[in-house]
Amino acid sequence: MFFWKGVNISLFTSFFLFFFFIFFCLSGCYVLYNGFCILIDWEVFSMVGVCFSFTVLVDWVSLSFSAVVCIISFSVVWFSFYYMSGDEYVVRFTWLVILFILSMIFLIYIPNLMTLLIGWDGLGLISFCLVVYYQNFKSLVSGVVTVLMNRIGDVMILLSIGWLLSVGSWSWLFISDFYLSFYVSLCLVLAGMTKSAQFPFCSWLPAAMAAPTPVSALVHSSTLVTAGVYLIIRFWGLILLMEEVVYLLQVVSIVTMVLSGFSALYETDLKKIIALSTLSQLSVMLFAVSFGFSFLGLFHLYTHALFKALLFLCAGCLIHSFSHVQDLRHLGSCWSLAPCVMVFLNLANLALCGFPFFGGFYSKDMILEMFLWENFNFFFFFVLFLATSFTVGYSVRLSLFSVFGFVKHFSLFVKGEEEVNFLFPLGVLGLGALFGGFFFYSSMFEPKCSFFFTSISDKNFVFFILLLGGFLGFFFFYIYVDFRFFSVFKMLSAFGGSMWYLQFLSTQGVLYYFFFFSFFNLSFIDRGYFELMGGQGLSKFLGSFSFFFNFFSSKSVLVSSVFVLFFFFFFL
Repeated sequence: MFFWKGVNISLFTSFFLFFFFIFFCLSGCYVLYNGFCILIDWEVFSMVGVCFSFTVLVDWVSLSFSAVVCIISFSVVWFSFYYMSGDEYVVRFTWLVILFILSMIFLIYIPNLMTLLIGWDGLGLISFCLVVYYQNFKSLVSGVVTVLMNRIGDVMILLSIGWLLSVGSWSWLFISDFYLSFYVSLCLVLAGMTKSAQFPFCSWLPAAMAAPTPVSALVHSSTLVTAGVYLIIRFWGLILLMEEVVYLLQVVSIVTMVLSGFSALYETDLKKIIALSTLSQLSVMLFAVSFGFSFLGLFHLYTHALFKALLFLCAGCLIHSFSHVQDLRHLGSCWSLAPCVMVFLNLANLALCGFPFFGGFYSKDMILEMFLWENFNFFFFFVLFLATSFTVGYSVRLSLFSVFGFVKHFSLFVKGEEEVNFLFPLGVLGLGALFGGFFFYSSMFEPKCSFFFTSISDKNFVFFILLLGGFLGFFFFYIYVDFRFFSVFKMLSAFGGSMWYLQFLSTQGVLYYFFFFSFFNLSFIDRGYFELMGGQGLSKFLGSFSFFFNFFSSKSVLVSSVFVLFFFFFFL
């Protein structure tokens, strides 16, 4: 009964999402080529010169982003029809996914910080419900870490709302430079950093892999983690005026880029490697935005969403075929198990690396070449291309672990069957990963890209970085296995595998001592001195007086008189 209800809801939802995708595509093309936007402003009430309104903005950015969200959601919901078919609570899961998609759509069209909180907090609440969907201790810890990290961003938005009260408007359309612009910009950037899991708030992103794989595909492609980047892009007109905040965003994005790439080279969990690659690409988007290339950050956001959703769906197929084992070291000979899935997995990996004329090439290569065209310092130059080589390295390492070798799981192994229910969404996202970059560039971003020529040396340097990353992936697949017992490599593995010890600091480290200090206060202050001076102490004091008066009332008058005379004689 539950199975068929879940199947019907999943299929109906996927069909509706496909129709909405067609609608958003046609509407976006019409709005883009006619050069106009629609602003709907509904004034709820006005008080003391402050207007509380519900605002909806329909422009080419919101319509195109909605189309990307709908096509990815269509593929993910269709895939969940196969992946979650044996689950008892598939109806609940499907409704949570629908609410998750609606929260993201709501956030896209709202330029007002006051009403944007509905979609923002909706994403945070429903993501917690989806992370703890598998009810075990690991999922609960991951959900708590996720929701606590995201609450920091929620507090930053609430502070921005309070400071913008002096302006009388919370819409980014009407905010200009004023005396609290620095604090508002800083809070908005911090809110985007927490939602997009930038340093030092990046430990929750791999922890959120406790959710089902279709949820991970949605979260890491076009919904939760991209909300922070979208918020910064929308409010970039105000943030750009604050040079200190822009410099902070540049430094944080470049540090996160290196951290995620370095950690992915040592990670062995299949889903966490893809999650760290998401973290790396989010920092590339914010890096491009912080240097003034906001349209390139949005361009990379679109192309990345398509091939990252494809990567997660392929990982889900492999996990399903390998009896729900996610360890990368147990993979091997996947070509014989799922040849079509491996084709799409390598296609997505090539798009992630920026292989020429694939989806990710148009956005990522343009960001690198635009950075070479401008005059920036050597530190950012070195770290950016080092992180790019790390991206190619962990992508090649993932492909080598899954393609080569032999089956290392069970001695008696049942070959997985490839069904149309999950090959069809893989084919849709595969077309997006292959042709999506060219489509977005030719239809939307080509008029906004400045015309420039790069030298032959700069062009060859970009390809040299890709080649260097390929050698790095071969090293960590072949040679590093022989040297992993050396102390230096052990230290690097522990350092990189724990995300520079951020996982320890955010869970067992800081939170452990925080809860221990809270327990100490509870035991020695709340249950100790407060009780001694308060309820229990007063109870003992009154009990002693009661015993004293009860003793004299029950004895004779002579004994009482002698005791009173002794008392006065002794003390007086």
